[in-house]
Amino acid sequence: MRLRDFVIIAAVLLFPFVPSASAATAAGSSGKATYVLTPGQTTDIDTLAATLVAEGVEVVGLLGEVGRLIVNTERDVGELLVLPGVEAVRPSIGLIPSLSESTHVVESDVAADLGYTGAGKAVVVIDSGVETSHPALAEAVIHEACFLHGTAGGVCPGSGEVSGVGPGSAAPCVSSAVRCAHGTHVAGIVASRDDNRPGVARGATIIAIRVMAENGSIGSAGVLAALDHVASLATSYDIVAVNMSLGTFRNPCTDPDMSAAVAGLADLDIAVIAASGNGPFTAVAYPACLPGIIAVGSSELEGAGRIVSDFTGYEGDLDFVAPGRSIESTVTAAEDPTGFAQKTGSSMAVPHLAGALAGLVDLLPGLRLLVAEVLQAVRQEVHVGLGPLASSLGLQ
Repeated sequence: MRLRDFVIIAAVLLFPFVPSASAATAAGSSGKATYVLTPGQTTDIDTLAATLVAEGVEVVGLLGEVGRLIVNTERDVGELLVLPGVEAVRPSIGLIPSLSESTHVVESDVAADLGYTGAGKAVVVIDSGVETSHPALAEAVIHEACFLHGTAGGVCPGSGEVSGVGPGSAAPCVSSAVRCAHGTHVAGIVASRDDNRPGVARGATIIAIRVMAENGSIGSAGVLAALDHVASLATSYDIVAVNMSLGTFRNPCTDPDMSAAVAGLADLDIAVIAASGNGPFTAVAYPACLPGIIAVGSSELEGAGRIVSDFTGYEGDLDFVAPGRSIESTVTAAEDPTGFAQKTGSSMAVPHLAGALAGLVDLLPGLRLLVAEVLQAVRQEVHVGLGPLASSLGLQ
């Protein structure tokens, strides 16, 4: 099989989807609400932070890459907007994990046989944490961080603070065996080293970032802090994609702060991929519905073919579908002593695309195509036939 064949297979099976036919504010600590603040054009975040502290506002995050601050306060939006140097105030939004023989379906086994495993590439998993002691993941995780802003008093492992960076900081929560194993399951779909249950990009590495507190809550402010941290790592690691298997439903789907962070990562050639969501709503979930984020839904077998799973959010901007039902992958020992279990949901579909991207970039080390160009080529592939894709990749 030629190199071109793997690219074509990946393009066809991770296909763009064309359909046939508001969350509560997450609370901060001590009953305070969590907000994301944008400084005015003539005010930098350090100056605004000093102003806020002088006004008695608790500053819990300085996001230097995206230029935002995260605060916990009892004040309302109107009271914050009148403070000197504040241009915009937006509440943190509560999110949840999008959970409701797949590597063969996306042909990553073929790619691995050809030697393209995503080696040297990194995928970021923003989730409930990753069990780094798992035998199939122990060599995969290369960096850990934790951001629990907007999770009602959540504290990170090791630091005892709302954020933390370093070994052990992304250790999974322990309050719920099933819920807390979510991030470990996602990481395994991307890069499991297990011979019998290999990940889509078994040679790729994982940057694990925990955003889920022990009570199961996730704040959009914490996710924003995680994205800001990813941008700061771009010079240290060859990051191909950010995997966000989480979300909620929001109408209208807007978030200027997260959109700014996603745009900044796009400038660094890092794709941000999120779950399209699971029922009962049919609309694509937030943040997958935001411009610049690649929304991925679930597909499954039916007879000899594949269909879109009935629980997948699809109305709006659904970009791709990938296997998402009964996916076996790594889990924490607390969920299953064997270290493996099946899960279903659009959460499981997202890492199939994230891993496939790592494999595609690995496949072309000489050309080192930008991730954005690869995605555009894959999207065009379904509409204009096989030839243009192979030609655009220089393989014909």
